[in-house]
Amino acid sequence: MKYQNLTLRHFTQKLSSAEPVPGGGAVGALSCAVASALSVMVIGIALKRKKLAPKKKVLGQIQRDFKRYSQIGFKSLEEDPKAYLQVHRSWNKKGHDTALKQAFEVQRKLASVCQEAVSRNKKLAKIVKGPLANDISVSNHLLKAAFATSYSTALINVKCLKNKSLAKKLNSKLKKLRISR
Repeated sequence: MKYQNLTLRHFTQKLSSAEPVPGGGAVGALSCAVASALSVMVIGIALKRKKLAPKKKVLGQIQRDFKRYSQIGFKSLEEDPKAYLQVHRSWNKKGHDTALKQAFEVQRKLASVCQEAVSRNKKLAKIVKGPLANDISVSNHLLKAAFATSYSTALINVKCLKNKSLAKKLNSKLKKLRISR
């Protein structure tokens, strides 16, 4: 199933079902995609302002970055449920650590993208002022929520690993990710 092709109503119906997917990881991925799209919209409007013409090149680059972040969010929206189903199906079976590691990587990558996107929004906020600044703020709140979601989801995968050496290695990768307040 392609979650990104569902209507919002259908997605939330799936989310509220008694099935294990989609779940929190998918919600974090969708939050990243939506937040990034909002920043793309802000830049699109800002690029129409004559007074920001000298910033056109930098705004264009930031906009391309946010388009990429949104695409990654949608990719994670599809990858997370598949990865989690593998974790769910392999519970207490051989291969469970492998499934947990794969699920971890989906969420670690998403957390990394959210971290980068928050940083780009800070740069954007220095350029774009006025009412559009509120949309940058909303984007940042969503990105921080997506980061927290993906970080905690990745962390729970690490905590469930039986291979403690692998857990330590993955935990050290995760600890490198931080978002300043």
